[in-house]
Amino acid sequence: MDELKNLPAVRRVVTGLDARGRSMIVMDDIAPTAFAYAKSPDFGSLECWRTTEMPVDNSRPGDACVPPFGATLPPNGSTCRIVQLPPDHTYRDQWARDGGMHGVTGSGHDGKIRQTSMHKTPTLDYVIVLEGEIYAVMESGETKLSKGDVLVQRGTNHSWSNRSTQNCVLAVVMLDARPN
Repeated sequence: MDELKNLPAVRRVVTGLDARGRSMIVMDDIAPTAFAYAKSPDFGSLECWRTTEMPVDNSRPGDACVPPFGATLPPNGSTCRIVQLPPDHTYRDQWARDGGMHGVTGSGHDGKIRQTSMHKTPTLDYVIVLEGEIYAVMESGETKLSKGDVLVQRGTNHSWSNRSTQNCVLAVVMLDARPN
């Protein structure tokens, strides 16, 4: 997608088995672009891999990253993606006019948008800061995360706020979970 031209390319290396059952590299490419947020060329996700079942069938051949992409998961699904969030001041006003996360996921904040990016998904998310810094904003409190920090997001209402002047890059692994 051309509107995501400012997201970094991510090399994706996928393993599998050859005809004799020996381990091998089956894919070595650039992760396909998943989707853009907020109509911003710096704000979006690159999908690295996803599944649609638990337990996962590791013998299934082919690329698991085929459209359509979206912010939510199928039942029993998972995804690994790289997310880039630009500084708030570069997109927040326009995003608020476009409906914030409610405009992206349709779920918003229990159907009511209290803050532009406040949302929750029925997932367990492992969020690792790869570059930059970001605030994880909860309904009650917030904390600043920096490079190397890990947030375990357990299906609660949350928002992200990049108050710096640089993009923040996150690795996010989302697993389907029972809603809170």
